[in-house]
Amino acid sequence: MSSFTEPFPRRDEFTVHWPISTRWSDNDVYGHINNVVHYSWFDTAVNGWLMRATGVDVRELFGRNVRLAGGICPARAYIEELLPDVLSGKVQPGRVFDRTTDLGGVPDGYRSMQERKALKVLVRP
Repeated sequence: MSSFTEPFPRRDEFTVHWPISTRWSDNDVYGHINNVVHYSWFDTAVNGWLMRATGVDVRELFGRNVRLAGGICPARAYIEELLPDVLSGKVQPGRVFDRTTDLGGVPDGYRSMQERKALKVLVRP
């Protein structure tokens, strides 16, 4: 028995929809989608969205042995140099900071990032 108590998300709650063509061999004898095929659809959708959103055709990168990766940014390594430029408006970080709070609002700021209501919260003492 599942312990999932929240309702499943509706289709309109997802920000990206990606069409996937199915093939006869994607289904088993009962008409169910094979798990491996199901997971490959996620890969297809994510890569298709990345190519559309960034304008980079990731298929071309593999042919040239180029690696596209993401990961943790050592932001603290650059904070002394860059933060004054961000605060003065000299550098526009885009949507890195999409909320601002004072020191008293730090717990709510972390909560809003955890709940995916904010990308990054700027704390102004």
